[in-house]
Amino acid sequence: MWVMMGSKDTRAIERPTSKDYIEHLFNDFFEICGDRLSGDDPAIIAGICRFNGKSIKVIGHQKGKKSFEEALYYNCGMPAPQGYRKACRAIKRAEKFNRPVICFIDTIGADCRREAEEYGQSIAIAKMLRDMSVLAVPILSIVISEGASGGALALGVGNEVWMLENAIYSIVTPEAYASIRWKDNNKVQEAVEEMKLLSKDLIEEGIIDKIIPEMEQLTRESMEDYLDVYPKCFYSSGAAAPCSKCEDLSEVVNNKGEFYTLLTNYGGIDFSLFSNEDFLEVFLPTIKVDLILVSKYTDRYIRKIKCLIVLMEGEEDKCDISQWDIYAGSKINIVYFKGNHFFIEENINEIVKMLESGDDDEI
Repeated sequence: MWVMMGSKDTRAIERPTSKDYIEHLFNDFFEICGDRLSGDDPAIIAGICRFNGKSIKVIGHQKGKKSFEEALYYNCGMPAPQGYRKACRAIKRAEKFNRPVICFIDTIGADCRREAEEYGQSIAIAKMLRDMSVLAVPILSIVISEGASGGALALGVGNEVWMLENAIYSIVTPEAYASIRWKDNNKVQEAVEEMKLLSKDLIEEGIIDKIIPEMEQLTRESMEDYLDVYPKCFYSSGAAAPCSKCEDLSEVVNNKGEFYTLLTNYGGIDFSLFSNEDFLEVFLPTIKVDLILVSKYTDRYIRKIKCLIVLMEGEEDKCDISQWDIYAGSKINIVYFKGNHFFIEENINEIVKMLESGDDDEI
């Protein structure tokens, strides 16, 4: 197989689809159908859902992988004009109600049959590109398997474009490139090397903004373990109960009304990515953190955070609180947490020494 071997192959049947990510990442998904003009296209899935208790709009290419009949039903993930018009309808509604948008990209290209052209394929894609480029709400586009041609780009005009580690993203599929370049479909591997369509190549060129590491075998069956740090460790009042990771900490948080956010294993957050308060609040959990607990008193905006609690194992876990102060608009109280102990920022140097020496019983 080209690009990746075995279970890591970009086109593996077992690889999760957009529906799988929607099912595992979001709550209360409500699908919208139809373009209000000529019909519906199942190759584009779109709807409203909740992520970390907040309403967002999600759109994705959908492939049929479970059977030949399913592949035909979804047209192998190649959307017709109705699909792009439905997606355009979805993002305009997201803008109206001030909801961020997440797009999952997974297509070898748009439907290129005669019927698609007759129904206005090129115009539908062009309008999608135009509307995404000026949308007033944040857009996060994620390439989950393969993205090729204008069919992928139509969902790729985001404030941020991320890729799974083993995904590919290019102007055309390697087979098509080989056919055009050398008139030989068998030179696929040469096409892959020349096109620079892998995530490691694209981030070097600045085409994408982030690579999401993959586990050894990312399949529909194993993705629950892969996504374990995302939805199952986020909860708020009225949402799903905390998972086992949260149980030993939830009582502490609930007993401390002034603690609006608890974040463990803090690190790796590039605050320059966020210019919108809602965007920061909604997508903060997707940046490399292991646990976020939100108390029932949490206000809507990040500027309302009063106290940040950080799991402290050593000096490398110390927060750059100046960044938090900027986004809070005022001084944030940083409290370091280890076991059942709370440490305030002022005496952190002493705490670090005790933690590194292993003598923290007296703290």
